[in-house]
Amino acid sequence: KVLSQMEYNIPFTSVSFKECIFKPIMRSMYGYESTTQLTTKEFTEVCDVITREFGEKFGMQVDFPSIETLMMQERLKD
Repeated sequence: KVLSQMEYNIPFTSVSFKECIFKPIMRSMYGYESTTQLTTKEFTEVCDVITREFGEKFGMQVDFPSIETLMMQERLKD
């Protein structure tokens, strides 16, 4: 229940996201202090939790790019 504990407003930047959202979830899931300790699988699992929680709590969905998504974007440019 990391996200539900946040009750303050801060500017939404890559640093604030990492420090206030990503790292607390990472610590809760794996007990790591640094993102460099995560395996690729663990990183993906943290991202999945964030995506699910943002979707449920805020009604938003962020799809992480896949090769298929990137290829589709390139086709749409032409």
